[in-house]
Amino acid sequence: MENVTYPFKLGDFQCFVINDAFRAWTSDALIKGEATQEQLAQVALEFDVDLEKIPVPDNSLLVSTGDQNVLIDVGSCKRPFPGLNEGKLLENLVSLGFDPKEIDVIIITHSDNDHIGGILDKDGQPEFPNAHYYLSAASWEYWSTSEGRSKIAALPDWSEDRIDFV
Repeated sequence: MENVTYPFKLGDFQCFVINDAFRAWTSDALIKGEATQEQLAQVALEFDVDLEKIPVPDNSLLVSTGDQNVLIDVGSCKRPFPGLNEGKLLENLVSLGFDPKEIDVIIITHSDNDHIGGILDKDGQPEFPNAHYYLSAASWEYWSTSEGRSKIAALPDWSEDRIDFV
């Protein structure tokens, strides 16, 4: 996968959508409702996509305010998860001229692996050692209580190892 970033301005802030990884999804997993096979075939033809392997990017957002560098979600980085290739967030960040040590704030939108997997490197050390991390209180409570863990464990594809990682 190539390094992929999408820069844009928001007022005085410089922003970058930074690709971490791509995951292939089936049309059944992505498309809900009453689509006919003919409609799906037309979509596949129009967008030149294999309905059994639709590429969906996992992206993070970097906002550089001039005073701080804020990263929203950290992808999976070098910690690939089932169905997801090894992430390129760090390389894409560096290609923009940002060192992981220069990230001041990390905002986690939610605690799925593809949003938090890049917090630690493969040795369990912080990938962004100078950052302050923010997660909603509701999400923290959900993931850190036995009641929340029980709900998560009942979901498909959430093994105990995966829950422990989160």
